[in-house]
Parts: sequence; structure tokens; C-alpha cells
Amino acid sequence: FGIVCHVGMLGSVFINPTVLNRGHFCIDFFYEDRDVIVIVKDIGVLSTHTVRHEQFTAENAVTDYLRKGQARSAKRACCVHRLDRETSGVMVFAKNEQAAEFLREHWSENLKIYTALTNGVPEKSEGILENWLAEDRDLYMNVVDRKTDGAKFCKTEYKVEEQIGRIAKIS
Repeated sequence: FGIVCHVGMLGSVFINPTVLNRGHFCIDFFYEDRDVIVIVKDIGVLSTHTVRHEQFTAENAVTDYLRKGQARSAKRACCVHRLDRETSGVMVFAKNEQAAEFLREHWSENLKIYTALTNGVPEKSEGILENWLAEDRDLYMNVVDRKTDGAKFCKTEYKVEEQIGRIAKIS
């Protein structure tokens, strides 16, 4: 399970360059082995289903890929973590429950580095953001009071890497 993904180097580290297109959504299959599949999720694609049971999610797309057209197959993708619908990026799916359990148990031990382009520049060029977050029924994260049921503390360090006018690249 020792996967290192260098997102900025996609062109040179593609192992399984399968691309699944559904209308205007695209999912690139970035890495695959016996236990995991790593994809690049497009903006606008849900990571997993919500109470509304949307048809096209990254999890459903990876499950379809695993089943190779056999709708009755028991194979299914196990979502290890999520990215917001409005976020593109690398996602890890397990191909079996044992791998999913292992990855979920150790997920918080991994360093996750995000890069964002913003419309607007923070007042400080670097800093730390701290909030309590909770998920609603539709899997949206919201800033909440620390006493809210299910609230989790979130700490994010940021640094403005580049700035062009009102656009900033932040990591």
C-alpha cells in the first residue's frame, strides 16, 4: 500500500492511462495494482453517492471499471476518502474490504498536500486556518460550532506560492 502520487507529474507517471468519459465528466485511471485503484477526479463529479443517489460518481465509475461490463459482478470499489464535488484531484479506491479497512485506518497518518487557484488573494501570504467542520445530509462540509454532533477539528496550513493580479496559487 505504499503509493506515492506526484500529481504535478501526471504525464510521466501514468501507469494505467485508461480514461472514462461520461458526457462532460472525465475520470483518468492513474494507478492500479491488486488492491487499489488511484484516479484523477474531475471537477463536478461526486466522490460517492449521497442521499439523492446520483448515478455518476467516481465510486460508481470505478466499480463499473472493475466489473468490466458484468453488471451482476460482486466486485465493487471501496471509497477510502472523498473530495468535494467542486474539487479535482487524486482519489484512492480499494478493490477489496481488507485494503479499504487498512487504508481508512491509516489515512490520517498520511501527509496530504493540496494546491488551489483562488479568485482573490489572502491578506497574509501564509498562515493557519482552524475551524470545526461537520457534514450535512448531502455530504457537504460546513463550518459549525465545536459542540455540533459529528464536528471535527480541522487545521490547514497555507502559503501563497504565486500571485497574478487577483489570482493566487496556494498550497
